[in-house]
Amino acid sequence: MIGAAPERHPAWPGLVRARRARSRRPQSLASGAGTNLRAAVPNVINAPDLVAKNDGNNVSIDRESRLLSETALRFNLASSLLRGQIQLVRSAIKEGRTG
Repeated sequence: MIGAAPERHPAWPGLVRARRARSRRPQSLASGAGTNLRAAVPNVINAPDLVAKNDGNNVSIDRESRLLSETALRFNLASSLLRGQIQLVRSAIKEGRTG
């Protein structure tokens, strides 16, 4: 219903929001993964260098914390680079307005 008349928000009468078309399926299913959830199979990745303990657990806290810190470092680097690019675009826009 994109382009339909906007509706009033019930909690804030002054706020008007546009109606959006909503999919009845979750995003993971809308991407073409299929609709049969019982047929879905998890993708298990076994690290060959991990030794299972007596209880069957092969999770290494040191390895998991290292992977988490690597992921955090990559995210921080990517967000910093993106922030710099956005600032460049903003400054170019501002120069175009004043020039």
